[in-house]
Amino acid sequence: NSNSNSNSNSNSSQLVNELASCKPTPLSLKNMYLYAISGSSNSNNAYPKQRLRNAVFLHRELPIRIAQRAAELHSLPYGLAQTTSVRRVSKIYEDYVSVLSSLPAPDTEENERRFTECLRGMVMDRSDVPQAVNEGLKGLKDARREVLTPRSLKMLDSSLYAFFLARVGLRFLTEHHIACSPSPSSPLTGGLIDAKCSPLSECLAVASHVEAVVTRRYGACPDIDVVAPDAKGRGKTMTYVPTHLRYMVGELLTNACVATVR
Repeated sequence: NSNSNSNSNSNSSQLVNELASCKPTPLSLKNMYLYAISGSSNSNNAYPKQRLRNAVFLHRELPIRIAQRAAELHSLPYGLAQTTSVRRVSKIYEDYVSVLSSLPAPDTEENERRFTECLRGMVMDRSDVPQAVNEGLKGLKDARREVLTPRSLKMLDSSLYAFFLARVGLRFLTEHHIACSPSPSSPLTGGLIDAKCSPLSECLAVASHVEAVVTRRYGACPDIDVVAPDAKGRGKTMTYVPTHLRYMVGELLTNACVATVR
């Protein structure tokens, strides 16, 4: 059993290393939106051919990107890569590579649905990655007696920034495909992308939410004024990802309001 596990781990590591050396395919927001629309189209009651093409592409693309995230975790500096929590996350990513690589190409309706269900499980599992990395940082701080220099901290911060930035793209590809799943009860959409995303409407909604959360937590909150430059600006829309816009604006406003209250 030990020899079998050793061989399995060795094969998995070799696969991850091979895939991590591949170059990911660059994608534009516009193309992802167009693929989502055409992939959701079901005018002839036939399973959308474009969706199958999208799934086949992701089946080939995601293992490369996931393997690269695992490689980045393995190379985190100053002992962070060796902490228990970070090694656990690395193993999760390696397992995803093995699972996706073992699935048949999603070029049929049945295989595509199986592939999409696998992605759903991955999205749920990956929700604790930031927490695990944070635990690794705490463990690193406790284990090291010497103080990391500003240069060392900058290098560590740069490595983590690169990892999490790439992780956002990975999650987006995965969740976007899931959100585009055909459903008789759902209208055709662009997945996570809204062709008529209103920055003003999104900011107003986020401001109201932040005021409520900060007031509940701290007993007070400064007023947040969301101002459109003119009537034309109030009606402007753009093709964007509303969830990303809400997160960015929410973080900025929450930090500003908490700092003001304190």
